[in-house]
Amino acid sequence: MPVTAMMSRPTRYNDPVMKQVHGTTDLAPQPTISRFLSALTCDDVLHLNRLILTLALDYIRTNHIDTVMLDVDSTHCDTFGHQEAASFNAHYGVTGFHPLVAYIAQLNLLLGIKQRPGNQYTSTGVKEFLAPIFAAFCELPFDVQLILRGDSGFATPELYTLCEFYDVKYVIRLKQNAALDQLADEFTPVVPKHFDQNSVIYGEFNYAAKSWSIDRRVLVKSTHQVGELFFERQYVVTNMTEAGVKLLYLAYQKRGAMENLIKESKAGFFMDKTNSHTFTANAARATISGIAYNLIALMKLMALPKEQRNTTISTLRFQIFHVAGKLARHAGKIIIHLAQSNVFSQQIEALLANIHTLSPLVTN
Repeated sequence: MPVTAMMSRPTRYNDPVMKQVHGTTDLAPQPTISRFLSALTCDDVLHLNRLILTLALDYIRTNHIDTVMLDVDSTHCDTFGHQEAASFNAHYGVTGFHPLVAYIAQLNLLLGIKQRPGNQYTSTGVKEFLAPIFAAFCELPFDVQLILRGDSGFATPELYTLCEFYDVKYVIRLKQNAALDQLADEFTPVVPKHFDQNSVIYGEFNYAAKSWSIDRRVLVKSTHQVGELFFERQYVVTNMTEAGVKLLYLAYQKRGAMENLIKESKAGFFMDKTNSHTFTANAARATISGIAYNLIALMKLMALPKEQRNTTISTLRFQIFHVAGKLARHAGKIIIHLAQSNVFSQQIEALLANIHTLSPLVTN
């Protein structure tokens, strides 16, 4: 049973495998787990969040990964009672929490989660959320180039300044406005020449909003679809001066895959569970779910074939974790006998063989 599920329903007290995993004959009942969550403080949640980041950094350090694509976004956790700090979110149209999350795109690893009240704007607290992550990468024994992607909700000068301070490259979408459209008119048409043809036109210019202290590079993509009267424009701001406009847009568009990571974290690891009354306990729930998510993500990276690394946790539970077996002891060893009729026995054997060949992650 996943640890996050154990926090929401009674523990299987007599499960012999769970007792062996935890090294005890007495498993904590659900009330004990609830008391544990309620006893956690804000500092405890920060330490748990640090563990999420540490798991990701250890893998990067071990494999000497020198370029990291970092996606930042917000999501929603619904509430169904009178939970502390739960509030209505006009964008989602429901009451709950509105956490910030950050993932490493190419590794599917979570870097952190920051729980917030539901009425917080998308970018509220993003500087405080990302600064410790950027600082942690600076402490690695080799240089890592971070590239941040974010939607228009994160188009704030404080985030640009933070990225520039830590030498983090960024590609962030801008909301369309009259000033941008006026500058783009010099590069891209408003009305297409051929209404019966699809067309895409790219351009770029320097721009400084009133709240910006310096000019920044802004890219524009004008797209016309057959049947439409006008071009549709999209803008992104970036501090990457050498990459081409089309290449940067292609890189930005791939951030859509982050939605699948959020969905996996919530549906597969219960990151959106809000069963506790206090805000801190619910934040702890989400953070513990994030730790569980990263442990499985690391298992997939280190012990599964490359073509299976996008396998969801629900599939892994069905094929590998939820398999009938019998616990036996022989000659001082603990042996788990799996059902002979299991159709996924080869996958389980291959996974165990790969795990036995793993070397420890480099932690410092």
